[in-house]
Amino acid sequence: MDYWLKGGRVIDPAQKIDECRDVFVCNGKVFLSGISKSNLQNCSVIDCSGKTVMPGLIDVHTHMRDPGYEYKEDIVTGTRAALAGGVTTLFCMANTHPVTDAESIVSYIVAKSKKSGYVNVHPIAAMTEGMKGKKIVDFASLLNAGAVTFSDDGRWVHDSHIMLTIFQQAAKHSVRVIQHSEDMAMTMGGVMHDGETAQRLGLPGIPSASEYAAIYRDCILCELAKSKLHVAHVSTAESLRIITEAKQRGVNVTCEVAPHHLVMDDSYIKSDNGIYKVNPPLRSPNDRAALIEGLKTGKIDIIATDHAPHAIHEKEKGMLDAPFGMIGMETSFPIMYTYFVLENAINLSKLIELMSANPARLFNLAGKGTLQDGFDADIAVVDLDAEYRINKDALFSKSSNTPFHDWKVRGKIQHVFVGGILKLQNGQIIENTTGGA
Repeated sequence: MDYWLKGGRVIDPAQKIDECRDVFVCNGKVFLSGISKSNLQNCSVIDCSGKTVMPGLIDVHTHMRDPGYEYKEDIVTGTRAALAGGVTTLFCMANTHPVTDAESIVSYIVAKSKKSGYVNVHPIAAMTEGMKGKKIVDFASLLNAGAVTFSDDGRWVHDSHIMLTIFQQAAKHSVRVIQHSEDMAMTMGGVMHDGETAQRLGLPGIPSASEYAAIYRDCILCELAKSKLHVAHVSTAESLRIITEAKQRGVNVTCEVAPHHLVMDDSYIKSDNGIYKVNPPLRSPNDRAALIEGLKTGKIDIIATDHAPHAIHEKEKGMLDAPFGMIGMETSFPIMYTYFVLENAINLSKLIELMSANPARLFNLAGKGTLQDGFDADIAVVDLDAEYRINKDALFSKSSNTPFHDWKVRGKIQHVFVGGILKLQNGQIIENTTGGA
């Protein structure tokens, strides 16, 4: 079916568009310049007056937990959560069981996503076999199987020779590898930021240097290999400074920041509560202020959630024993809109650029991240005036480990198209539309 999205405010940073106009969905593609009268007559009309129409969001850092940990999340529930959050394309990390380090696992994720997923899913393959940091995977075969890029996720590759070789392979195949920057020799046993709050609670800390020292080394190796690096979930002021200086000297390095690091710091942790346990941890107020300033000044390239589902019984164990991670795809846009756009830290076009246009551009996603004529009709329609409280028990994710329960936000995703198929209507998932575009 074709659609006529009528009378909405269209924001498309890639085309520098912010104006009221109609959007057309025809044969799975998007058109702003109009379509033929014969096609127009066959369109189903959706009244978007008072709503904002934008490119579907792209989340380059999620965990689908599939295969191996489906009790936390799976491709079906994870992509439903994405859809509810306006995310039409996601990358899923390689820390599955077995690890996504073989063609068979990549092919499994691709096939299941096409059959049962609600949005576009791109597997991230491991950089080393078993994510053990020893033997490099076969880049060519994994890319051919459908991997979008490579990352050992929560396991930083400690061996500099191996990491340099990875960068060389990445340069050969023109991919931007993703690094979780954490020198674990400095963090073993830590559960939260090494600061005053950790001392007050009597909990072992994770020093900031464990992150920025790893980033410093990786920028040097990336520069030597003339490769491309994407730094995941930056959390410290010094990390952002190192990345900015590397960019200034010509290193092809980009970075992302997660919403939870922008809206919270370790002062939000009042007790031993595993819901706040995340890696990297919620840092100091000064680190958070530096990240916000980086958001305002364009030093941050992407907003990504690090959507990390865990079962309730796991997160109830407390900071020492609970696993690291928070969910975030369903809440990322309203959190960012409410606490940054409405508070004039950034404008709405910049937010969409960080959550859609930039991910598409930096990871070479053809046909994504814009409403340009003839591109894939991955579209989100949002009611920016809708005010509500986040309810962890009403989320589509299989898990409910969000620190944002009962936070008041504005910005409700109303309709979502994936590849021209209407998959979310009036905030409700259309159940017969599985299969990523």
